[in-house]
Amino acid sequence: MDTAGGTLEVNHVYGYSDADWSWAPAPDATTAASLGHDPGLPSADDPGSPRTAGSDDVWAASAGLDLPSNHAAQIDQLVDDILAGRGHDTTLASTRPTMEFVTAVYASSIECETVHRRDLTPANRFYDSLSGGLPTDTITARLDAGRL
Repeated sequence: MDTAGGTLEVNHVYGYSDADWSWAPAPDATTAASLGHDPGLPSADDPGSPRTAGSDDVWAASAGLDLPSNHAAQIDQLVDDILAGRGHDTTLASTRPTMEFVTAVYASSIECETVHRRDLTPANRFYDSLSGGLPTDTITARLDAGRL
């Protein structure tokens, strides 16, 4: 998470401890101006280019650079696309099914009932908030009651 004072980052999604957190203070303006380069341009430390279609391995031939699948890589790609003036593969429309699924999982867990995609309309309490607008103690009690 970027803030005015710096960046707070956790490097583990599940079961993290204090050791998994790091804080990088924001640099002064002079230092900040000297950081980075235009990601839309190739650089000398570029790790290579994608394999060409002439490769014997069809899977490898169709692949681009092997990049990690994490938020940093996703944000890097978005920034690269913006600075290079390219369209970006991820759109609000393409992420909606994932968000509907996540919302249904949360709603189902809290309500202890099946939630269908058709249920997730603007009238549904979970449409705007994964907590359904319920107080934390209500959610905790419901989740504890649903455990075996």
